[in-house]
Amino acid sequence: MTRSEFNALSKRARLRATLSRDAAYMVLVGGVRPGIAAREVGTTPQALTNTLRKLRDAMKESTAHSRTHAAADHHVGS
Repeated sequence: MTRSEFNALSKRARLRATLSRDAAYMVLVGGVRPGIAAREVGTTPQALTNTLRKLRDAMKESTAHSRTHAAADHHVGS
């Protein structure tokens, strides 16, 4: 994931600037293991897990939303 993709996803997930968000950035953009990222920034593994879940849910919502619109765009009326 790129920095700009992470920032866009963070906005969709409505994340605030927190230590957990910083750790999530390290995991998703930098490829750092979650336990190491949490320790590096000074957050708990559980807080990081919650943030990663929010990001994953936002990604799923975005994908489902795109699919729904794509199907509607190809619908042929009677």
